[in-house]
Amino acid sequence: MSLAPASSGHSLPEKGPIPWSALVVALVTAAVHIGLDAFYRPWAWANEISDFGVANSFTNLTAVIGLSAVMVLWERRRLWVDPWQSWLVVVAPIVAMVAYEFLQLFLPMGTFSATDLIYSLVGGLAVVPIKRRVYNPSMTRL
Repeated sequence: MSLAPASSGHSLPEKGPIPWSALVVALVTAAVHIGLDAFYRPWAWANEISDFGVANSFTNLTAVIGLSAVMVLWERRRLWVDPWQSWLVVVAPIVAMVAYEFLQLFLPMGTFSATDLIYSLVGGLAVVPIKRRVYNPSMTRL
């Protein structure tokens, strides 16, 4: 008796080589996140500037962009099996960050913020051109 899953006739493509463009997006996003956290946030709080919530909520924006890059790096070609499935790199990070924000309503140390929700959606809007101009070309070439 074999414990191997039964073949449905459909198989996922091999992951393929690393999409370097997604790695660049991930590294740039991480660098921007660290820079904002280490330098901009303390400066904005110390100087009490009005920055439309950037100092408090940029993490949601960079998290959505970073999660999309990690998804591309992890799954590579598998997300591009069909055009609709490739949109998971946009939708899944938004859903994750919005769910995380609502979860904070129930956590003792969590702080729900409408601004965080807005920045998560802005991060999703930023991922759309990244997907179209960076991820799609590199994924369709693999």
